[in-house]
Amino acid sequence: MKRIDYWLTTPIEKLFSDYGAKPDGFIYLSRGPKVLAVAHLDTRVQKLWPFHIEYDNLIVHPGLDDRLGAWVIMDVLPQKGIEVDVLLTSGEESAQSSAALFKNADQYNWIVEFDRRGEDVVTYGMESAEWLDALGDAKFKTDFGSFSDLCFLNTKKCAVNVGIGYHGEHSQRCYCEVEELRRQIARFKKFYFANKDKEFVQNEKAQMAAAYEKLARRNYYQEWSQYHGGDVCEYCEEPLVTIEEQDKGLCNTCLGLGVEMKECANCASTFVSTDDLDDLCYYCHQDQWRMVPPPDEKDRHNKRQGKFDWQYRENEKGE
Repeated sequence: MKRIDYWLTTPIEKLFSDYGAKPDGFIYLSRGPKVLAVAHLDTRVQKLWPFHIEYDNLIVHPGLDDRLGAWVIMDVLPQKGIEVDVLLTSGEESAQSSAALFKNADQYNWIVEFDRRGEDVVTYGMESAEWLDALGDAKFKTDFGSFSDLCFLNTKKCAVNVGIGYHGEHSQRCYCEVEELRRQIARFKKFYFANKDKEFVQNEKAQMAAAYEKLARRNYYQEWSQYHGGDVCEYCEEPLVTIEEQDKGLCNTCLGLGVEMKECANCASTFVSTDDLDDLCYYCHQDQWRMVPPPDEKDRHNKRQGKFDWQYRENEKGE
């Protein structure tokens, strides 16, 4: 995972500059294949760590959504022999994806994005019966999704957003389950080699439905982002409505439960703290304790109910 730090920690301006593009545009790499892979480089968390953490089969970094997708496309897929053209965008987190500026989507057989939590896939209605069957043959589990760069592409071709194992997105505690990522890459590899030369076109009904659906979602998220400033609670991820909530980065519910934002005395990153922690973030606190992030939505729900069930364990080395 040597190159992952480049994608996770590099400021977006430098990433675009490295590829000769502007941050309000997109990076497009045309290599000849008939499959287009998409990810976005902007992040909801503005203060990115200058490092990432790997432990217990986890990758921890607040910028995994969607810098992890960029790393998958640029570094992991080539190692698997998977050849794709690349579209790296900006503005997705504020519902103003620069994918809307891309005009060549219809030249591809199909389109894939790597920008989703967990271990499923979504199509946003950009589908056909044959497309869904092909996804099923690769053992992908199809679910419902809210929004991504795909919703901005003007295309009649089928598309899919593949979950890449991250959780807790839009927060300082975002992490990736590496085993989930590996399983999804294995499924995509099977899907790719079975279908890379096949053209998948949305059926006419799906095209109409997808157009209305994408427009509605895009308008909703643009309005939500403008009204709420695109902010969510750093702890429970509920929208921040009031100015006080946005200033503190926490919703009133979490504030009432004693949660607060602090700056780590060691690495200067902002982190969510409760009364039982000192002035070090969870990760600088590893010399004595190690945090195990919540593995599923049930734990996240428990936190919304005020059950602070972060699990700690003593450092086995005793250092």
